[in-house]
Amino acid sequence: EQAKGMEDNDVSFMVSGKADAKAERDVYAFTAKQGQMVTVCLIPEKQLDDFDMTIRDASGKVLFDSTGSKLVDNVQLTVKPGTQLQAEVRLKQSLHVLESTYRLVVTGSSEYVKV
Repeated sequence: EQAKGMEDNDVSFMVSGKADAKAERDVYAFTAKQGQMVTVCLIPEKQLDDFDMTIRDASGKVLFDSTGSKLVDNVQLTVKPGTQLQAEVRLKQSLHVLESTYRLVVTGSSEYVKV
């Protein structure tokens, strides 16, 4: 809940989240303070869960949409300084009675990788 409410997330954070229903959407906003490569990875914590992930820019334009179920949702984007992004996580399928939990990992490359 804290990460969803933050207005100053940068491109290096990790969230442990959960989805209570398929209709639920968790949205995390973050900003790249410098031009860099940003990696976003969504990892289900239980093998019988499948989550989908969408990455949008500040205008709402979809930059990445993952709806497959064979691989972990993962994307790498090259962004300009000041780029504002949103990662949306939603539960696609759960085949057990436990909580459907996930980890969202966002990592920026910093100034050491020239883009």
